[in-house]
Amino acid sequence: DEPPVVADGASMTVREDAQLAERVGTINAIDDGGNDDAFAFAFEGAADGGGRFALHADTGALTVLQSLDHEADTRHAVRVVVKGLRFGSGGSALSTTVGLTVGVADVNEPPTLPPSLVAAIAENSADGTNIGTPLVGHDVDANDFEALTFALGGEIAGIGATTSGWAVQLVVDDASGGALNYEAGAQRSLTITASDTNWDADDSAVDDGRPALSATVAATVRLTDLNDPPRLKA
Repeated sequence: DEPPVVADGASMTVREDAQLAERVGTINAIDDGGNDDAFAFAFEGAADGGGRFALHADTGALTVLQSLDHEADTRHAVRVVVKGLRFGSGGSALSTTVGLTVGVADVNEPPTLPPSLVAAIAENSADGTNIGTPLVGHDVDANDFEALTFALGGEIAGIGATTSGWAVQLVVDDASGGALNYEAGAQRSLTITASDTNWDADDSAVDDGRPALSATVAATVRLTDLNDPPRLKA
């Protein structure tokens, strides 16, 4: 008599965004001796990848039991006991234990931004003057690229931006609409969008970081009124 033989390799792979109960793979066993009628599958003790996976006792199907995160763990180890079953003889069948590594494949995830931005600046400030403090984005895939791409929308006349890595700084931009004038409006409402378009196409992520993902935040620029000199009519 021979113990069951596991026909699969020593590894499986699943995307980090796999849904709960999604199948990772199936452990396929064969009986070289021909004495087993079926097989039973069970984890060896607590070797279930930290509780992240479930194993079907009859089919050997490995499924997702908890959410996965490539950035937290790129792989998990499980050990499975495969036991041969003999329905007719009632004899004690043999078993074998196999160790498997389940790789968690990286998937592009969107950047995140603070919930809002409110900044104040005096009207008629000089071109290039910073408006408030930088807005800093975050991306869990930060190891895959060096900077976010930022874009402004909405009431952006007189407002521009400078960027550096993960941050964007609003600035006075006369070229985009002239000086900021309180009398033309006490505040400006705009949007700031951050995109991960700089993802490295050679990265190992299963989706190559495509399409690019983004996040948008609402921003308000409030103007402080200054005493303007009187003007003489011509």
